[in-house]
This record gives sequence, C-alpha cells and structure tokens, in this order.
Amino acid sequence: RTSLLSAPRPETFDRQKHSLLCEELKMLYTAITRARVKVVIYDSHREKRAPLFHFLLAKRLAHVFDSSKASAGLGTKSSEEEWCRRGKNLFDNKLYSHAALCFERGGDTRGVLHALAYS
Repeated sequence: RTSLLSAPRPETFDRQKHSLLCEELKMLYTAITRARVKVVIYDSHREKRAPLFHFLLAKRLAHVFDSSKASAGLGTKSSEEEWCRRGKNLFDNKLYSHAALCFERGGDTRGVLHALAYS
C-alpha cells in the first residue's frame, strides 16, 4: 500500500504531450459539477493516473476504491417525486417526450398525457 501512496515523479510540461489536458479538465469539471452523490474516476494505467490520484489524495478529495465492490452503492434510485420534478423541468423547457418518460417513471399519468399532447 505504501507504493500506491508514494509521490509520483514530477513531469516536465510538454505542450504536445499535454495538449489534451485542457479538454480532459473540462470533462472532469463537467463530471464533478453534474454528479449528484459521488464521482468515480477510473484509470487502469497506474503510472499515468498517479499525478492526479496523488494530488486528490493529498487534498483529501479522493480515496482508494475497491473495484470488487464497484457496483455497490454507485447509483441511487430516484423517488417518484424526483422523477415528477425532473419531468416538470423538462416540460417547462419544451422537452415534452423526455418529460413524458419522467412523468411515467414518477407515476404521474396526467403529466404523461399532458406532455404527450404537446409533443
């Protein structure tokens, strides 16, 4: 376990090698800001993941995750009320077919029919 937590070797900045960094940081930002509960970042290449992994550990923003338990607790089931709220939001944004699906999952038959009438 100590080798896993040992600091990575510092890398010198190479414009060509790190050209994708900006786009990847944008995707990471989007994932973090859209997550409802937690974000799981997976990279099978130990050496390449080390810099970000160690940075997040040092800032106490990450912990080691046992991949054998990966499916346990990753998702949370939305309540019918949450589905209906999401349906109303989609309806208000004129996304009627998507709203109908949310209302259906929320058990709101009237909402489904109302959304389908507009689609």
